[in-house]
Amino acid sequence: MDLGLTWGTTNAEEWARALELRPAWTKLACNLSRDTSMREVEYEARLVDSAGIRVVIDLRCEVSWFGRTADPAQWEWQRRAWENDTMFDEFAARVEKLVHNLAPVCCDWELWGEAPCRWTGQSFWRPLRYARMVEQAAAAIRRAQPNARVWLGGHGVNGDLVFWRDLEELGTLPYDVNNLHCFCHDRDWTTVENLLTLMFNTIRSTERSRHALGCTEFGWPTHPDGAGVPFASHVQDSVLSLDEDTAAQWLDRSLRLFDRHDLREVCVIGLRDGKPGGTHWGDHLGLYRYDWTPKPMLEVWRDWRRTA
Repeated sequence: MDLGLTWGTTNAEEWARALELRPAWTKLACNLSRDTSMREVEYEARLVDSAGIRVVIDLRCEVSWFGRTADPAQWEWQRRAWENDTMFDEFAARVEKLVHNLAPVCCDWELWGEAPCRWTGQSFWRPLRYARMVEQAAAAIRRAQPNARVWLGGHGVNGDLVFWRDLEELGTLPYDVNNLHCFCHDRDWTTVENLLTLMFNTIRSTERSRHALGCTEFGWPTHPDGAGVPFASHVQDSVLSLDEDTAAQWLDRSLRLFDRHDLREVCVIGLRDGKPGGTHWGDHLGLYRYDWTPKPMLEVWRDWRRTA
């Protein structure tokens, strides 16, 4: 398995720890509506590549680029963009520029992480609109880099495939990797396993073509007080923590399940917990606690990386 890991690529201490672990790959995000973000990602991607680590870059921008802004002067332009099917022209142009600049160091491009996830895609995204963006952005990517791999934006939280099924109904889209964010918020392992197995089986039975499976974000949240601590979530009212030993067991079981279903590119979020007291479950996914003491998950990650 190609096992990846995210870390603070602008933090020297996190860099040192990440290099000790030698992940196969990592994920970076780029906000294409900000020139500073494009410059930062170009720098960070080259730094990651120089360390011998592959990078997947998540391409996105401010949704306000495409929706009605507070400036009435923009409304007529946006209306014409809708009517003339030019809404994503500027986005695609910036995609092509970034891919051209980074072609020597990156060939994996995710098109808007979790835009196809119905809980995080915001009201802006609809299957037809997302499909239109993928078509234009994928064409731009391949003009700049014919050997590129295009990753669908991550979906599949709690095994949900509603958005993806609608995309399938629209026809074959030009992507190479079906990107599943296999977070699951149930706290019974049998239920988790059944949800994810059903998701994998559904994908394989209905896909028009057999895309590779990948996962740019995955992990299990823990809390120093053990299991059952509620965290804030955008998916449901709250997400409960696991105790650290159970999280390690579930990480191992998850990776075994993924391997059985040919999902062999998995990026764990992330190296280290956020500051203590963080209220969102995403702050508690680290292999290390915030004070750099290791969680049991660290050894599970290391064992899988050794056997890659």
